[in-house]
Amino acid sequence: MLNPDYRLLWSLGPGTQDITFELQVRTLGYVGFGFSRDGRMAGSDLIIGWVDQGQVHFQDRHVKDSPGSSIDREPEVDPSQDYQLLLGYENNTHTVLRFRRRLDTCDNHDIPIT
Repeated sequence: MLNPDYRLLWSLGPGTQDITFELQVRTLGYVGFGFSRDGRMAGSDLIIGWVDQGQVHFQDRHVKDSPGSSIDREPEVDPSQDYQLLLGYENNTHTVLRFRRRLDTCDNHDIPIT
């Protein structure tokens, strides 16, 4: 475990091309999780989720990358929302989000999981 305050669980399925994630994060704010080809925020594929007055908010986002750019940009909402929220809640200490996506969504803003 890299950080005891940020727990990631994952499993393949239910379909052969699906992956399911669950984030359990010690925070009462927003939670972010994503993929990057080179470790930078620029060019990354991510989700952002939070709970506000019992209402779960969940968005598939990406960060544009410009050739030679070292400046990280604010994540933009993807035109195609390829992540499916399965569960979301907040208790006194944690925000929990469970979601699913295809390993390869065929979306230019999503990074294939191989």
